[in-house]
Amino acid sequence: MKILICGPMDISDELIEKYRSNYYIIAADSGYDRLIEFGIKPDLIIGDLDSVKSKEILCEKIEYDSEKDFSDLEAAVDYSLSNFSAEIDIIGVSGGRIDHFLSAIFLLRKSERIRILDENNICFYRKGDFVIERQEDCYFSVFPIIESKISIKGAKYNLDSEYMNLFSSRMTSNEFVDDDVIVESEGESIIVVTKKFPLKKGI
Repeated sequence: MKILICGPMDISDELIEKYRSNYYIIAADSGYDRLIEFGIKPDLIIGDLDSVKSKEILCEKIEYDSEKDFSDLEAAVDYSLSNFSAEIDIIGVSGGRIDHFLSAIFLLRKSERIRILDENNICFYRKGDFVIERQEDCYFSVFPIIESKISIKGAKYNLDSEYMNLFSSRMTSNEFVDDDVIVESEGESIIVVTKKFPLKKGI
């Protein structure tokens, strides 16, 4: 069984459909309200519950004081990593405040098991060499967290052992040529796979 963590931002019918079965579902605070809107009762809610609008909580809960030094989403991620060995998908965190979204992106560094998804994008973290499977009608971008030597093979724009850093836009909006794009890296990277023709306006 895989894990789903849901935040409070807008979610499409197309995105939520895959999570209606075979997932342990965790609501990060008011992500509970978003799930209930779709007729989905989570297994657990985690957070300070300060922004939950539902009058009744119909699942297990882990409640924190509102004055804490971590976000509700981070609490949900840490709980998932500590209690499960499965992959973790996070939805409902894009499209709102940019500080909250950046904080969510940085949480990816906790584990290669985590992905952030919305209608148009998949974001994940990799350390060292990795493979990106071809996605039709999608771009991919690689953002090295620290400067490192990177090679890219199987893409429209390949690289051959060049030093790249987070502040370069050169590895943004690359395209798949082969079924697998091979990335050789000495460091850590955030990867974003993005639809060329978004279903809605981007984040």
